[in-house]
Amino acid sequence: MTDERLDELYRLLESKPIEANGNKPLGPKSVRHVHNIISAALDSVTGPRKLLAVNPAHTANPPTERQIKAAQPDFPTLNDQETAHFLSQVWEPCGNRACDGVSHHCLRDAPLWTSYAATSCRRSETLGWMWDLIHWDDCATASSSGRGARRAGRKTRRRSLPAGARPVHG
Repeated sequence: MTDERLDELYRLLESKPIEANGNKPLGPKSVRHVHNIISAALDSVTGPRKLLAVNPAHTANPPTERQIKAAQPDFPTLNDQETAHFLSQVWEPCGNRACDGVSHHCLRDAPLWTSYAATSCRRSETLGWMWDLIHWDDCATASSSGRGARRAGRKTRRRSLPAGARPVHG
């Protein structure tokens, strides 16, 4: 076993479709996990009076952290145009007889999705907003500079929603 053979294995895993992986090759992070397992196994048989003098995995070239971070994410993300389309659909009333276009359950989550998209806040942060800092009529939120800043008289800053994220009431 040599570091060159390990490098060949890693490149093969990154390029050859694997049935257990939906006929897709392994990603850099998975190949790095394989390297870590091989390296640990070879460490146990490396040293004086053992099977190997040196661990060939230590000089092999598995995917680096930079390559792992640069890899495409496995989940789809929306671009600005797709996000604007999604938000316009979220704000669209369902049209049922009981739907008044304002307070029906079909519009229940529209403000929450809009705030996620416009601010990149996590769910817990969005749900913890103080209602007096949300200005739906102006399509803006005010953010304070710290907990209790509004009550302490500090200035707040308004952030406008992107044009595509603004709810359309009609």
